[in-house]
Amino acid sequence: MGYVQPRRRQRGLSVAALLRPPRKEVSVRRVREFLKPMARLAACAALLGAPFLLSAGCEEDVTEPTPPDYGVDGALTPDLSCWGDMTLSCYNGPNKTQGVGACKAGYQACASGVWGACTGEVTPTKELCDGKDNDCDGLSDEGMAAYCYTGKAGTKGVGLCKEGIKICTSGAWGACAGEVIPTAEICDGLDNDCNGKIDDGLTLACYTGTASTSGVGLCKAGTKTCSAGKWSACTGEVTPATEICDNKDNDCNGKTDDNLSQACYTGAAAAKGVGLCTGGTQTCTAGKWGTCTGEVIPTKEICDNLDNDCNGKTDDKVTKPCYSGPAKTKGVGLCKAGKQTCAAGKWGACTGEVLPKAEKCNNKDNNCDGTKDKQEACYTGPKGTLNVGICKAGTSPCVSPSGPIPLLVGGCNNEVTPTGEDCEDKLDNDCDGKVDGNDSDCWAH
Repeated sequence: MGYVQPRRRQRGLSVAALLRPPRKEVSVRRVREFLKPMARLAACAALLGAPFLLSAGCEEDVTEPTPPDYGVDGALTPDLSCWGDMTLSCYNGPNKTQGVGACKAGYQACASGVWGACTGEVTPTKELCDGKDNDCDGLSDEGMAAYCYTGKAGTKGVGLCKEGIKICTSGAWGACAGEVIPTAEICDGLDNDCNGKIDDGLTLACYTGTASTSGVGLCKAGTKTCSAGKWSACTGEVTPATEICDNKDNDCNGKTDDNLSQACYTGAAAAKGVGLCTGGTQTCTAGKWGTCTGEVIPTKEICDNLDNDCNGKTDDKVTKPCYSGPAKTKGVGLCKAGKQTCAAGKWGACTGEVLPKAEKCNNKDNNCDGTKDKQEACYTGPKGTLNVGICKAGTSPCVSPSGPIPLLVGGCNNEVTPTGEDCEDKLDNDCDGKVDGNDSDCWAH
């Protein structure tokens, strides 16, 4: 160790005063002057063999080594700012910001007699939303607001979409207020989904029938299309209709052709409701109409005082053939049927009929037995007695000469004419219409 010049005791210099950081505007010379006491302290501690304590100062007379590069006035030479492991507090931020908010001083370390960079200092930065005073103005997150948008990329500024503003509070960003992000497109003439198109491809299922019938039977929903903010009419829908006989559920109640019936009439249209004629009813089954039941259509007019043929007239021109003679004689010889006419539901007399008569010699079959002029009926009894009691006609043979008219020959055979009354044979022998006890001819006996 070189020569150490004794130094006068240093009093009244506190370590705090020695170590107080110099102000930024202090000159290099002043810094060097500030370092002289520190050099003395270091020399003091080295001579005493004690630790370098930051106390009030050395209390013993000490000498300090004089560095070889000291000048005559004991000041550091310009090429040597520091030595050893000396450090120095430093701060390069604006005035009055050190120790405010996040800002703090750093330190410079001595290396090879030169002060190093100021490390560890924190100077003002742009204010961030982190609950700290980044710009060291004494306020945290002050006035922190930013534009924001949470919608899909490429949609901001398209259609209704726009950015909003978020505000920082207690180190956290709040919600993005005022922004409009894409929503489902609706029919309002605006671009809600922010794809650059208005009401694009916007359709809506629609159904104007009763809600419970949609999708039942033939019923189905349709579609409305949006154009210029307005919905079109519902197209393609099928709503309940009147049930018809087609094996389908037209009224959409879940049943096909249910209880479906209709009035029917198979007769002439003009006859319906006239006379006896009336309509009936048909029932639908599996899409087909059944028989028209209950109807009355025109029929042939009969004698019943009703309008059977439904022409508005009763028993009109209703006739029938009639014949009151023996069945085998009708249409034989002169015999023929007559005609009966209906009136008010009842048949009139048989008119125009020709019945068998007694045969005459007239070249005709008067008795309708199939032969002509075989014999002629005859009766020679008193008038009014023929066919009374036992009296009856007889016959007289006809002989056909060469002429056209036959002649009667012989007497009247087999006739029965009146005789005296036999009061015990229970016959009307005298052909007066009285029998035995009822005849005055028998009272005297």
